[in-house]
Amino acid sequence: MSHDAGIAMAAVAHLPEELRQFSRTTIIKMLIRVGMVFSGMRAARAVERLIEQPPEKIAQVMGAGMRMLIDWPGSIRAAVAMRKERIADDMLAYDALRADLRWLTAKTSEGERLLASAFATLDGRTSDTFTTGSENYYTATEANLLLRTASNELTKLRDSGVVRFDKLPSNKRIRARYHTGDVDTLKQLLDDSLTPGAAAVALDLPVYAVEQIAAYGHLAVHDHPGVVSLRGVQVGARSVSMLLERLRRTAKISQPPPEYVGLRTALSSYPGEKSWGLVISAMLAAEIPFCIQGDNLSLRRIMIDPAHLADMALSSAQPTKNCLGISHHSLRDVCEIFVVGFKEGAAAVTSANLEVVRYGAGKGIPREGLANLITDIAFVGEAAAFTGRRGIPLHHEFVRIGVPRICGAWSREALADLGFVRRMAAA
Repeated sequence: MSHDAGIAMAAVAHLPEELRQFSRTTIIKMLIRVGMVFSGMRAARAVERLIEQPPEKIAQVMGAGMRMLIDWPGSIRAAVAMRKERIADDMLAYDALRADLRWLTAKTSEGERLLASAFATLDGRTSDTFTTGSENYYTATEANLLLRTASNELTKLRDSGVVRFDKLPSNKRIRARYHTGDVDTLKQLLDDSLTPGAAAVALDLPVYAVEQIAAYGHLAVHDHPGVVSLRGVQVGARSVSMLLERLRRTAKISQPPPEYVGLRTALSSYPGEKSWGLVISAMLAAEIPFCIQGDNLSLRRIMIDPAHLADMALSSAQPTKNCLGISHHSLRDVCEIFVVGFKEGAAAVTSANLEVVRYGAGKGIPREGLANLITDIAFVGEAAAFTGRRGIPLHHEFVRIGVPRICGAWSREALADLGFVRRMAAA
């Protein structure tokens, strides 16, 4: 504030670089006004009244102004943040704070530019107020559109801490603006997500097989809290495409020899949930030669030699970790596990008094209950796959021998004693 130009320029040189581009007049006006606003002189706004104040009050104002300018813009942002915390949801106090900040500009274009270096968007929507220009955010509407969520779902994400937010003043319901980094990360995961059922359709596999392959690390699992909250545990869509491409590149045989059969058929002779994950891992590691026919890759129809599975101890393979949270099997997958038609499979489930519940878009059977049932029963289809014989003659032979019937199927223990099926491995 010195009339000596040299002293004044030296003082300006000590200010932050953001302020040096402004004229001395604008800087002095900001110094006085910001000092008045943040030293308790809100009621006496006229700058001309400052000279009438006691010396200690003038010193207090000038000191407050200098402290603001020396650490600009961090100082005024911190001071405004403290006032926002104190006023909470007092809308009148909130509007008064905005009016105080507008007054700092002295209604000059250069003053507005100086304040904008601290607060890029002072006026306009509540969600834009007091933004510094450095942080990025979405309004609730923008976040809902990006995430394809309803308001209650976004509130759930906010309250659980999945998406960080800044609380905005409001009279009743909570208003907030949401950090773009968290919203964008969640959007990317959701855009790349498939339900386990959709991944199973893309791979042409049972749903539990998708879980096995994911447990071996060949499929990405999206278990981000936000994804789980909105859709449950998901499978990465890109990882599904990458798995199919890896299998195409690894296949070394163009035409299958006569002894080759479809992978589904080769696994049918093994009891319980088939070891899809173990076998496909071996294929990707080039430990099992296989053939792919046609352009549409169906993992069920990959051609292999069943003899290559004999040394893999599939009947005693340990279950993989439940990384997708699959607790039930669909009736379609149950029938494939049984190696039986839909009618017979549904009848066995009903006869065993297994609970059939609504699960996803269809009905499901508890996975644990089914595993217990399979230890007791076997169907002709599994025996035919194991022995290489036809199903109808086997059925008649079971009747002639007197194999006990259980739940519309046959006793696994009796068939295993006779060498028609494998025993279930001990859990």
